Amino acid sequence: MTQGKSAARHLRDLREGGALTMAVSEAGQLAEMASQAEMALFVADCDRARNRSAVLRAIAKAVDYPLFFGGDLEALYDCLCDTVTEQKTGVVLWLSHLHSADPALEDEVVNIEAVCADVAEFARDNGRAFAYYFEHAGRHAEPDTLPVAVSSRDQYDDEEEEDIDFDDSLDEDDDVEDGEVSDSDDDDEDER
Repeated sequence: MTQGKSAARHLRDLREGGALTMAVSEAGQLAEMASQAEMALFVADCDRARNRSAVLRAIAKAVDYPLFFGGDLEALYDCLCDTVTEQKTGVVLWLSHLHSADPALEDEVVNIEAVCADVAEFARDNGRAFAYYFEHAGRHAEPDTLPVAVSSRDQYDDEEEEDIDFDDSLDEDDDVEDGEVSDSDDDDEDER
């Protein structure tokens, strides 16, 4: 299939709504295709999301929805339906770097996709389009291991500590005016 036919097919898929299937290299053209279809494009950066709640926050942030909208799938549905109805022709939602192979996200991604499919149906019923693209990024890399704890003693522990006399600090009777300390403590002693 030529590149022109592929782009035309993707543009048609965008206008029809629903799940978009494209190669990651083609996803880079998503903004141009959304513009041609006169649809608003929202990109949810899910790279740091490690659970459903974090993915939902990334989506809410992308569509400029209040982040306190709730952490359940019904709230996601409401959020996306409101976003669709606010647009003239429709919405393209791109979940960028979604780590769908993370154990905490595997089942949740299926549920989020089901909500998106329901939103696409809602959009069609209301004369608009809702298309979505999940850029699957595999699994998060394992966090670096923490350094092994070392002894709390260091080379200075064996040395004798110098005693610091804090008695020379300001007393209640010292003159302090506008945050300034008088130059001489001797003046205070003479007055006493």
